[in-house]
Amino acid sequence: MPYRHAAAIHSNVKVWPNKQIEDGQSFRPASFGGCLFTELFGAYGITGLTNREITPELASRIGAAYGAFLGEGAYVTTSRDAHLASRMIKRSVITGSFPPC
Repeated sequence: MPYRHAAAIHSNVKVWPNKQIEDGQSFRPASFGGCLFTELFGAYGITGLTNREITPELASRIGAAYGAFLGEGAYVTTSRDAHLASRMIKRSVITGSFPPC
C-alpha cells in the first residue's frame, strides 16, 4: 500500500459536513471577492452564507468571468430553486454576464 499523506486543515477554515477530503489536501483560507472560501465551487455548486460570503457583487463577478469565458454570441440558460437567496444570486449572475455598454 502506498504511503498516504495526511490532510491539513488550517485555522479559520470552514469544512462542510460530509466533505470528502483527499490524502495530502491542504485547506487554507482563500480570498475571492473579499470573502474567505476553502473552495469556491463544490460538488453542489457554490456554498456559503448569503449576503456575507455570497454577495450580489460576488455573484456578479462570477457571472462576468463566465461571460468572458464563453465569449460574444454564446447562449446561457439559468435556473434556481425557490429560496429567496437563489433569486438574488441568479439575477446577479445574469447581470454580471452581460458585457458593459
